[in-house]
Amino acid sequence: MPRLRVVRLISPRAIRLRLTLPRAQCCVQLSPVHGDVAASQARADALLARLDTTTGVHIVLLPELAFTGYTFRDAAHVRPLAERPVRGGPTFDWCAALAARLNSYVACGYVEAASGGDGALLYNSQMVVSPAGELAAHHRKHHLYATDKTWATAGDGWTVVRLASLRVLVSLGICMDINQWEFEAPWDAYEWANAAREGRAGLLLFSSAWCDRSPDDPPEYVPPPVSAPQTLSYWAARLQPLLRRGGASDAHRRVHFVCADRVGKEGTTNFCGCSCVMALGPRVDGDDDAKDALASDDDFDDQARAATAPSLLGALDTTREGLLLRDVDVPTDDDDDAPAEPE
Repeated sequence: MPRLRVVRLISPRAIRLRLTLPRAQCCVQLSPVHGDVAASQARADALLARLDTTTGVHIVLLPELAFTGYTFRDAAHVRPLAERPVRGGPTFDWCAALAARLNSYVACGYVEAASGGDGALLYNSQMVVSPAGELAAHHRKHHLYATDKTWATAGDGWTVVRLASLRVLVSLGICMDINQWEFEAPWDAYEWANAAREGRAGLLLFSSAWCDRSPDDPPEYVPPPVSAPQTLSYWAARLQPLLRRGGASDAHRRVHFVCADRVGKEGTTNFCGCSCVMALGPRVDGDDDAKDALASDDDFDDQARAATAPSLLGALDTTREGLLLRDVDVPTDDDDDAPAEPE
């Protein structure tokens, strides 16, 4: 059975009324240069150049495999791009430099090589680097998509961790993690959403390379045009346990889903963009200006509308690189026994 990875178990004291504090999120929608980490990082640098400490960003989120590209033939094809989440790795060093420049946390997808030399296992992973340049959190993609299976090993569980200086609990997820296992588990298994709910996460940080086709598709298959409403509606539908919160302690508690998805094309595969911020839970003053995240013409509406519709606080389009910045009110968590970032 999948396990929820935490550093320390949550105590009964964690179940209490919490304050909320504004936390600014920055989603980076990027079209990486396949196989060229330095060129991809230069593209991200150009997008982020206008930000500085006066912008007040608390978390910068980048897509899945943000600097390497996504489609690889096999392990030998991707291994030269693999690294460990330590100083000296090109992705870690880039994240640490940005975290220091903005005084923020930086979350980014990358190809991880576990220790063990040339035969090391490879993972589709997500690192979170603190403003101090330390590894604050780490997640290995738990539900692999068909494209990942040519080279990646599945992670062994879900990740919820407390980012100390922000006083918030975050749940990490990568693309296929939002889906039911292998598309074979029941639709309403909601594995990632239930793990986030169990861990009382206030933020879901979702790095994605959402695409319009699978390696299993026949060569003659022509995917329909990417639909932003359908993509956003599908993600919202997969988060239903976080909409159906129950009990007095949850009555006024909102969770935010923050997504950085990539754009561009690799071979015949198009990537869908739609990087977004959604509020999940009771609506509050100001939501009148937010959009319903569930599209009226979406195939999944019957399932998704069983719960209160989430609020779409902002989204990017399906084709262009860009930044999405939003302030969200996130529940604080000051419990000493809550999951904590590594010391």
